[in-house]
Amino acid sequence: MRKFNPYRNLFYYYRGSTSGQKQFEKQLEDNTTKALINTIEFTSNSLLFLFLSALNIPIKNKYKPNYDLQVSGEFSRPDALITLGKSNIFIESKIDASLDLKQIKKHLKSIDDDYLVCITPREKDSLKLRSINYSKLRFITWQKIYEVFSAYTTSHGRKNNNLVLNQYLKYLESINMAPFNGFQKEDFDSFLHIEDDPKREIRSIVKNKFKKYLEELYGELKKDKLFKKLDYSIGNLRQDSKAVWGIICKRPMNNKVQKPQFHFSLDRNCFRIGIMVEGKKPAKRMNKKIMTSPQSFYKIIKKLNGFVLEIKNKVNIDNIPKKFKHYPVATIKLGKEIMMEDVDYIANKVSHYNLFMFYCYKEIPRDDKMLQSKRFINASKKFLTQTVPYYMFADEDSVL
Repeated sequence: MRKFNPYRNLFYYYRGSTSGQKQFEKQLEDNTTKALINTIEFTSNSLLFLFLSALNIPIKNKYKPNYDLQVSGEFSRPDALITLGKSNIFIESKIDASLDLKQIKKHLKSIDDDYLVCITPREKDSLKLRSINYSKLRFITWQKIYEVFSAYTTSHGRKNNNLVLNQYLKYLESINMAPFNGFQKEDFDSFLHIEDDPKREIRSIVKNKFKKYLEELYGELKKDKLFKKLDYSIGNLRQDSKAVWGIICKRPMNNKVQKPQFHFSLDRNCFRIGIMVEGKKPAKRMNKKIMTSPQSFYKIIKKLNGFVLEIKNKVNIDNIPKKFKHYPVATIKLGKEIMMEDVDYIANKVSHYNLFMFYCYKEIPRDDKMLQSKRFINASKKFLTQTVPYYMFADEDSVL
């Protein structure tokens, strides 16, 4: 099996081994702008004019475009320039760095009644620009560019044969400048050979995509009264990490172990979505509820078709505080076939352990097409809605 390698992308960059963070951010910014110009230049004029249309720049398609990068002006140096006839369209782009209004004003002072396009990953940057009164100032996000270019591939039937454009779309995905568009084979493959990824570079690409997934999912969920009280967080990616994970739970996040969590993870084999009750107090509190209200718990888990409940024994490692290993000791298939005897078994099983946790989850195999598009956001919402009664049962503030 061929390992996923981001450097096989036409636009992916090599990070200098000795450059600092600021230098790296500048390198990434310059590379992404160059990739944008190269994609437009070597794809089609129709893509260029679709791009200009998205920016509300009304230039007719009758001129041969010319392109340039790092164009020095009298007071500043914009990142790129597109020229059509007598019309100039200057571009200033940002990736991690903040949009600097002083820099924008210097650009405007240099360009003499031409267009200036600002590109950033943050929609809120458009609000900053409202303080500048200039009719030819435009704003667009990298995510919007991704959507415009992606729509172009579909409408022109070129999704499979336009190498440059397809590579650029994949590049934007790899640097987290694209909206979530599903998890693909290479995302799971990135956890197959972690020994070949000592700097976590390949897995960090997946982490960025995972973060985008959770960010967009949370954006949809918080419209609901229950989820409005919650927040989301992404787990740390260590050198030996064999998965990427994230949670949605009550604020504050610094004591997330002490409360039920909507839990998400992706590893080499599958994606998991469900609820984890991990801390000592919430786990013991939940088990007490199971023993005192077994019928209520039974009715809840009977409706969780496709989910399993995994009980894990927590063992402290070398007496180091907050450092544990989790050993699965029981896995119960939930849903319509569950019996009251299974509820009794769950309560009795955990009584054998001083520390334990409950993990209720649905496992989605890596090759399931459900995962491979933006529609997985809606599918995830349905799964979480299905688990809300279980969450409320585990939550100390909820009333049965």
